[in-house]
Amino acid sequence: MSAAPTQLQRPAPPCAECGAPVRGAFCASCGQKAEGLRQPVHHFVRDAFAEFFGIDGRVWRTFVALLVRPGTLTRAYHEGRRQRYLRPLRVYLTSTLLFFFLLSVLDPIGRSREAFLGDDAGADSLRVSTLVAQNDSALAIDPDALAAARIAEARAKADSALAALTVAAGTAPRGTGDDERLERIADARTETLERIAEAQESGMDRETKRDHQRTRVEQAILSTMSPDSVVYADDIRGAARMVYPDTARIFSTDGDWRAFKGSALRGVVGARTEKERADSLVEFLKAALGYVPTVLFLILPVFALLLKLLYVRRRWYYSEHVVFALHTHAFVFVVFAAATVLVRWKVSLGPASGAFVGWVVVALLASIPVYFLVAQKRVYGQSWRKTISKALVLGTVYNGVLIAGLAAAFAFAALIG
Repeated sequence: MSAAPTQLQRPAPPCAECGAPVRGAFCASCGQKAEGLRQPVHHFVRDAFAEFFGIDGRVWRTFVALLVRPGTLTRAYHEGRRQRYLRPLRVYLTSTLLFFFLLSVLDPIGRSREAFLGDDAGADSLRVSTLVAQNDSALAIDPDALAAARIAEARAKADSALAALTVAAGTAPRGTGDDERLERIADARTETLERIAEAQESGMDRETKRDHQRTRVEQAILSTMSPDSVVYADDIRGAARMVYPDTARIFSTDGDWRAFKGSALRGVVGARTEKERADSLVEFLKAALGYVPTVLFLILPVFALLLKLLYVRRRWYYSEHVVFALHTHAFVFVVFAAATVLVRWKVSLGPASGAFVGWVVVALLASIPVYFLVAQKRVYGQSWRKTISKALVLGTVYNGVLIAGLAAAFAFAALIG
């Protein structure tokens, strides 16, 4: 009896990308999805959302694991289970973009400034009559008497220091030549203290008289105005400083700031009123924050290098430590994003109702080192004693690098803007 004829199988269609036979939903050669060349618009929209927003579930699965299971993403990546989660660099970039998007939209820095300082353009303005009364009180003080009081205070401090030195010299152990040596030291200290007192005397006298003369200039300017006029107090004081500048100040805002090209910092220095200064300071902080992601991305390899040195016996590739650094820093940015939302909410609630929200923000920030420690324990698998000791070394060194990086961000904001 002859065997039944076998049914001929239809050949697999070729892949439109590489030409290899496709058996299943995806090409085994290049990975392209097997689908028709012509797609309706709703398929196109579905694929776009799946690609950029992760509606296929990987985004949500990734960030749930990132937030509630420290170190899980890094272990899964090292063990080769990489299909169900987003790639480490994409997780980091998504977290960074989320934080700075919320920071830009919610603007907690600007909102906090309005909540505490108010947004009244006339908050720094006063009536001429009020300024005249304030200046009258200042002019009622005799500058010579005030200078004499300051000089007496400086001399009292010098005398006290000299007396302490004399007591120390009298109670010191004596030996051959010690009396002569201690006497020379006492004479030198006495001469130094006297010179300090003389410098303070002349400097205080000039400073007191200059302040007194500056107040008289302000009074002369105010005398030309109607008592009911409203003026900015800083404008009047700025005009008086042009006549009597603050030459005695160690740090003067009237100097040449052209070396600092940042417009926000120039706004802080050149502000006429407290409101303008506060607004410029907010802009300067925003400019500095704009450099923070670049700085953090540049120092992230330092974090991985420290891990490489701490776990040198593991013989891991440097790139494997980079994966851990990307995941842990992504968690930091997610925490910052949540804190941004809560700070904005706290500002809208007010000081009384927002106290609880403030404690939640503190708890979120405090969770960062705990998260790092648990993730480090899970990924590297050492005992808690070794993990904690290495975490302390890692945190100490990296915090120093981080502070230097943030200082660089503020320096760039000051120099470039």
